[in-house]
Amino acid sequence: MGLTGKILLFIAALVVLLVGGTLAFTAVQADRLARTTIDAGLKETRDVWQTIQADRFNKLKLGVRVLANDPYFKAALAERDQATTLDSLGERGQDLAADFMMATDPAGALVARTDRPSASGDDLSGDPMVKRALEGEDSATLWRQGDELFTAVAVPMQTGPELVGVLVAGYGLDEAVASQIRKLTHSEIAFRVQTPGQEARLTVSSLGPREGALAVAVSRPELARADGTPFEVDLDGDRHIGVRIPLKAATGEEIGAALALRSLSAETASFRQFRNSLVLVSLGVTALGLLAAWGAAARITGPVR
Repeated sequence: MGLTGKILLFIAALVVLLVGGTLAFTAVQADRLARTTIDAGLKETRDVWQTIQADRFNKLKLGVRVLANDPYFKAALAERDQATTLDSLGERGQDLAADFMMATDPAGALVARTDRPSASGDDLSGDPMVKRALEGEDSATLWRQGDELFTAVAVPMQTGPELVGVLVAGYGLDEAVASQIRKLTHSEIAFRVQTPGQEARLTVSSLGPREGALAVAVSRPELARADGTPFEVDLDGDRHIGVRIPLKAATGEEIGAALALRSLSAETASFRQFRNSLVLVSLGVTALGLLAAWGAAARITGPVR
């Protein structure tokens, strides 16, 4: 190789190393920034979830206390008048937009329930939430019914010192809640239910077409970490970083979990656009650098020859 070629190769190597190093450094910094942003976003999602839960509990408590203090409703319940009790529960349930309302007698036997109009007589005295209300204390907790999770409250109804029964109302943890949290935090939300002796199951999520991929992965060990550390999961080729928020019943038993997820590719989308622009600019700079290098090499080697 002649002197001109050697000088050209040396300068070209410097340009390529400079451009490549810039791209590599930018990629590392962008990934680090994206993960920092995701961690902050997931923490914010956890805080928003707790705020929404507190608001739901407060709304239910205020709503059920109005009905629990209604003397006509208490009289109908005391007489085990299922039809009147069910009508009153339905009217108040509409005002609260509750997913269900139900009332029991002083022994904990179901009198009426809005989501199961024909149900009555079921013994609920052993349920921790109902049992606490039967003992005269308000109870607000997450409640599992089959494969469904609810934000629920239970209050005792009394006429003087006499216990008339227990009033229970609840909001479901459904797609509307997941969508609400997603709009507020830009994080995807999924709820999974955990039944003792069975694998965890996905109930609802805001993931849309990727929900099926999460349903397959929801029982994986990394999605069940109790310490709240972030985990990574691949959903149809899209890498997501998430955290698990335990959902506990009145007894302290974990009955499910909320999963907050953020897409790594979505967080780095703006970087990829910048990187593509940088690559194009770098190619242009490299081409101009090589031309300048060739001219400089020719000017140097000409007098030498």
